[in-house]
Amino acid sequence: MGAPDRDRSTVEENRMAAMIVVGSVLVAVGLAILHRYGWLEVLVPAGGPAIDAVPLILFLIAVAIALTIWGWKRVLSFFE
Repeated sequence: MGAPDRDRSTVEENRMAAMIVVGSVLVAVGLAILHRYGWLEVLVPAGGPAIDAVPLILFLIAVAIALTIWGWKRVLSFFE
């Protein structure tokens, strides 16, 4: 009984890793497009973000980087 649950867990982890990789590629392409056409300046306020939002922004950036690294490592491990 342990094997099917373990296989399902592995499939779900692989699926999540693939979604993170695809999402990171889409975000990178989206940011490149926004930067290319100058639309990125519209999203970022002229004086920068509010000072009380900085810890949350840094936390979200750290989580996004950690998930992206985990997803890419998981996907690249398929080719070993």
